[in-house]
Amino acid sequence: MSRHPERQKLARFYGATDIVEERGEEGVAKIKELTDGLGAHSVIEAVGTQEATMQAIATDPA
Repeated sequence: MSRHPERQKLARFYGATDIVEERGEEGVAKIKELTDGLGAHSVIEAVGTQEATMQAIATDPA
């Protein structure tokens, strides 16, 4: 999940197949769409904001 072109490029270099630019509820919905409603198996929140943390938690199916 990134809106930064340089980070997206790096992610693709390391094997990312999908880039999600949406945030908040829209970002969670996009992740659920990409995973057939399952959500992310695991997430890494590396931004440190409350919004990013809540979005990471919301994409986890647990």
